[in-house]
Amino acid sequence: MEIQFEEQEIKQIRHFLSQVNAAEIREQSTDGSQIFPEWMTIFLLLRKLLAYGVYYVAQPKPEVSYQNLQRISTKPQDMLMAVQTHSHVFDRLLATYVARQKGTES
Repeated sequence: MEIQFEEQEIKQIRHFLSQVNAAEIREQSTDGSQIFPEWMTIFLLLRKLLAYGVYYVAQPKPEVSYQNLQRISTKPQDMLMAVQTHSHVFDRLLATYVARQKGTES
């Protein structure tokens, strides 16, 4: 199974994560669609990103595993809470994906 992202999908994830990291998305909000119009698309992209992490990225001694994040974020509202709590994990995973893609293009 190969998991790939289009450049536009990477940009969408980055934009969402930057809003979370800048605290533009309030932690008390449980409905991503109220604060981010493309929330369902982002939700699915984040699920895909976690699947990439589960299948392709080794995690030495993680504070929270990709498998656990995948398990606890099956619903959109749970994903929003997971990203708000563990945004750095999603940032690192996306950076890993991008770095590996650039490495294969060289």
